[in-house]
Amino acid sequence: MIQVTSIQNTPDQNFRLALADGSLVVVHLVFRPRVTAWFADITWGTFQLNGLKLANTLNSLAQYRRLPFGLFIYVPDGTEPFLIDDFTTGRCSFFILEQSDLDLIAAAAGGIGLT
Repeated sequence: MIQVTSIQNTPDQNFRLALADGSLVVVHLVFRPRVTAWFADITWGTFQLNGLKLANTLNSLAQYRRLPFGLFIYVPDGTEPFLIDDFTTGRCSFFILEQSDLDLIAAAAGGIGLT
């Protein structure tokens, strides 16, 4: 699991993450103040997902089974990321799950589809 700690309190930013297999995940984050929410565009190879609303979920990318990674947003109070400084203050955490993490989640879930 890779914790992204470089997220700033700016409304538009990009970062790249190298996975264990050497491939790159490119993330474009946007904070939209009118709806008070964070959104992500995610690119990996030829896969592109635009406008994913960040939510307090175990794996926001679970429906994309062919991806060797996932996206885990953790908010201890059970709410969603809704402030521009949520990631800089530590109220919310942003993680990229690698294949080994997805395998552990699948094993713990007993195949009920939580990955």
